[in-house]
Amino acid sequence: MNKKDAYRAGVDYGYEAGTQGDFSKEELSSKDAFMGASWEIAQGMRQYAGHPGYDFNLEPNAESLWDAFEQGEMAGARQAWRERQRR
Repeated sequence: MNKKDAYRAGVDYGYEAGTQGDFSKEELSSKDAFMGASWEIAQGMRQYAGHPGYDFNLEPNAESLWDAFEQGEMAGARQAWRERQRR
């Protein structure tokens, strides 16, 4: 796996966390609170089978894959935030 693929996977997971999460009114009214809650949701998703992190850990460049994935998660959550604000 390469960093570009890890980033794209992260975007997908971050977006899913930001669109499917159960957020409080406070989290929906503050970008910082929303991003924090999305991060927590995305962290919880890591425990499930099929998460790409299981594959990252088998690669010699695992640390850089995780970095790219986490950057993607935040980008996906920001995209979800922007979409929620347009509603």
